[in-house]
Amino acid sequence: MADTDLNKVIKMDYVPVKISYTSKDYASILDDLINSVSGITEKWQVLDDNDPGVIMIKLMSIIGDMLFYTQDMQALEVYPNSVTQRKNAATIYKLIGYKMRWYRSATLTMQLVNTYNQAATLPRFCTFTTQDGISYTTFKQYELKNNMTNNGVINEVELIQGTPITPVRVSTNPYPGAGKPWHSIYGFNYTTDDLVNNRIYLSEKMIDDTHIILVDDSNEEWILKDNIYLTTTVGKFFEFGVDVNDNPYIEIIDYWGNFNISKFKLFTIRTLGENGEILANTLKECTGNAWALGGTPSNPQTYNVQGFLHWTHGDSSWGYNYETPDEARKNTPKFQNTIDTLITLADFERATLRLDGVANVRATDLTNDPGMSVNYQVGDINEDGRIDVQDYNLLNNFLADPTLYPLTPYQRRLANCKGSNDGVITTEDLQMLGNYIRGDIFDSSNNPLTGNIGTKSIPDIETLTNFVVKLYILRTEAYEDYPDEEFETIVKTSLQEYKILPLQLVVDLHSIANYYWTIKGTFMTKTPLSRDELQTIMVNINNQLKYKYSIEKVNFNTIRNYREIIETILAVDSRILMVDLDPIQYTDVQGNIVPKEQVTGKYKLTIPRLDNPKDSDNLDYKFTIPNVPLLPGSIMIKVITQSDEYTLRDNNNGAIFNIDGILQKNGKIDYITGEVTLAFNMPVNADLQIDYVHNECTIARYENLSTNYFYFEPGSLEKAYMQDLI
Repeated sequence: MADTDLNKVIKMDYVPVKISYTSKDYASILDDLINSVSGITEKWQVLDDNDPGVIMIKLMSIIGDMLFYTQDMQALEVYPNSVTQRKNAATIYKLIGYKMRWYRSATLTMQLVNTYNQAATLPRFCTFTTQDGISYTTFKQYELKNNMTNNGVINEVELIQGTPITPVRVSTNPYPGAGKPWHSIYGFNYTTDDLVNNRIYLSEKMIDDTHIILVDDSNEEWILKDNIYLTTTVGKFFEFGVDVNDNPYIEIIDYWGNFNISKFKLFTIRTLGENGEILANTLKECTGNAWALGGTPSNPQTYNVQGFLHWTHGDSSWGYNYETPDEARKNTPKFQNTIDTLITLADFERATLRLDGVANVRATDLTNDPGMSVNYQVGDINEDGRIDVQDYNLLNNFLADPTLYPLTPYQRRLANCKGSNDGVITTEDLQMLGNYIRGDIFDSSNNPLTGNIGTKSIPDIETLTNFVVKLYILRTEAYEDYPDEEFETIVKTSLQEYKILPLQLVVDLHSIANYYWTIKGTFMTKTPLSRDELQTIMVNINNQLKYKYSIEKVNFNTIRNYREIIETILAVDSRILMVDLDPIQYTDVQGNIVPKEQVTGKYKLTIPRLDNPKDSDNLDYKFTIPNVPLLPGSIMIKVITQSDEYTLRDNNNGAIFNIDGILQKNGKIDYITGEVTLAFNMPVNADLQIDYVHNECTIARYENLSTNYFYFEPGSLEKAYMQDLI
């Protein structure tokens, strides 16, 4: 059933192909040459190792071995599935529109408190450092509200790992002059004379390839693009690149001469890549300056308020070193479509997967998506998963002016709090909703005051129409709290840059069901270790599982392989002797254990064969498949007749194909209700065996291991620590 997988772009590992045009090595070449001597001459019979002829044969064998090895190595470099050298891989993968990643900085979000008595400014390129000297910097300017007069406000600031490389400052004033841009306090550090084939080569190698600012002498900021030559509009564009000698550069659009410019300001960040990742609250010192503006308009004063800043932060994201050919092999399938064009659903999936913040995506249209069943609770009028004041305001506005503030028919069902099913929404529904939000659930006589709010769920199955492509998107953990509307806008805007048919794009961020799993059991080491060493091993096991099974790396509707998990744990530390795990269990958001079928969506059903006295009464089957809606193209019905065994399939459009005339006509299936109608030409000899797939995207998320359920065997602890276990 590979053709019915919920997402067509399967994330998987691609093992490099090893090519060998000849199996000849030094020993086999030497044997062949020695054996060929008798066929050339009978006068030379000497095979002593000191014989000059034997020495010559050995030298030729060495040269042949080297040539064959070189031949095989060079052959590897011309194919995407076998290339080993980065410069060759970059050229090959660029042909399909994939640009290999260079160094990339880790990022983090800092919660910053300004205790100065007025607002302050945290400028661009203000740095914070750890005790080990790892630097993080601001890439944007932040206006910091005063914590003392703004109800304890906390300012959120994004920091980028690395040291800023900026032009020389031309002003000692931290604030630009009135009406001038932020970069006016910096001078120019490049001219058009520095351009070589439209490129400015950078002096530093370890440059973050995503955080670059280029400003020209008309005070305009240029736009960083992945590929400046695939842009469909005219503008000031540039891209980051690396040449065959791993020298980084920026390349500007080739019609730059039309802009009448001569100088540039270039801002970059020198990064540590993978070595720049840090743990929570390890930034200890602000080595830049934060400023507050005081005085009068005629005599402004600036104050350094660096000492008034206090902060906390979480763990950083991952940083990356330059991408290797093996890493690129895993990413290139996302780019295997017609360049700069989206035609098939797989094209939409690959293009969406390239966007920051997208962990996985499934693209559908009316041919493969009868709708996903989503349950919303009565009272959740805006369908955001919460019943709060926003729902109250929607209902209040609707009752005040239904024309100006209309509700959809489905929203009206969710607003029918009193549960009368008459479709009439009144102030009584509004009052019940207000009671629920305030927490007034029951009156003094224990009578309910909120009707069906929060207790009754209404399923919604939305059917798609022509010229609609729907994207079910799973966001990465870093983007899960990103505002929905902004994220949807980013996705749609990015996809509209491609050449596509006049289609309507619908983004769905909330229909993916989340399930959770972790490991339970014990592990044993080869020799007893200290408690600290064993604790470190458990931390490393947890980190490796988090990395290997992060949502960015797993596919929709898949469960974990028990043996693979054990192998992953054993590979964490060579001192681990064995691992004893309980069977992997999956839970829903409430913590209830669910069957694996609910995670994969793949079910089996048995329909008893009809056994009426008359054969004519055993031909017509009508039954309902549960777990609807069903995924079109996934239904397979195994039928055994007197003469043979058949498998009936649906045709993605509600019909079940007739095979060899065993049906009177094509069968019917309703993907939304699950109703199936079959009329056979002869009675079947066994029960109908049905395989089908529930049309729902699920993701199995790894939860951190708990020492209550996963621990080391007592025998793995050194005797000096054994009393701690008693």
